[in-house]
Parts: sequence; C-alpha cells; structure tokens
Amino acid sequence: TDTKPYPPTLGSAGLRVSILTAGGLTNIPATCQPLATTSGAITGSFGPSSIAVSEIRAFTIGADSVYGVGDSIRITLNQDTDRGGYPIGASVTYTATKLLFNFSQNPGDQFTGVWDDARTFTMTLFGTFNAAPPTL
Repeated sequence: TDTKPYPPTLGSAGLRVSILTAGGLTNIPATCQPLATTSGAITGSFGPSSIAVSEIRAFTIGADSVYGVGDSIRITLNQDTDRGGYPIGASVTYTATKLLFNFSQNPGDQFTGVWDDARTFTMTLFGTFNAAPPTL
C-alpha cells in the first residue's frame, strides 16, 4: 500500500492510475454522488470523493518481466464502490475502462476489464500496440 499523497506506482517506469469522474464510480453505500462537471448554485465545501487507488499489481504470463499479451494489471481501491454500474464478473470494454480510470502511461490498445469484487478491478491485455509499457 502506498501512503504517499498520489496514486501508487508500478515498476521503475511509474505507472499511475487515477479514477475518472466520467465513469460515475461511487462508494457503497452511496454517501456521496459521482463528481459532476457542472452543478447548480451550491455553497459550502463538500469535499471530493474519498475513493482512491490503494494498490496496483501486475501479473505476467510465465512470471517474466516483459509486458505483453495475456498479462494483467489489478487495481485495488481503498473502499467498496458501485463499480460504475457494472456487475461483478461482467466484462468491461476498453472504452468503458478508459472512462473509469486514467493511466499515466498507455497500457495498450486492446484490453478488457472485470470487477472481481466491489474494490478490485483486473485488466487483461490483448494488444500492446502504442503502449508505453511499465516495467513489471
């Protein structure tokens, strides 16, 4: 677990993952709404969502250090979420994943994701074209 005030890094290349508001990811039970790009006239400070990335892990085929097809990246959040409306175990497309998370480096042009539970999201890579691969 990374205790620094920014998302954790993966390998020396420093892959960072942050949560995007476009995905509508909220905590469970819903004590705060997803962030909105615009709002009505509101006064006071309600603070940002408290959801954060707590851990990033990589799993490689053959336990090698080469980033490639079949490898997976697991993102663990610090609390249960509504998974952006996706059911546990359902496939989340490349486009939908890019709405949920921001990557500091391009993980590739083809991957799918799945919510393992209310906190854990695992991406499996199918294409690494145009990737800025992290060191695993």
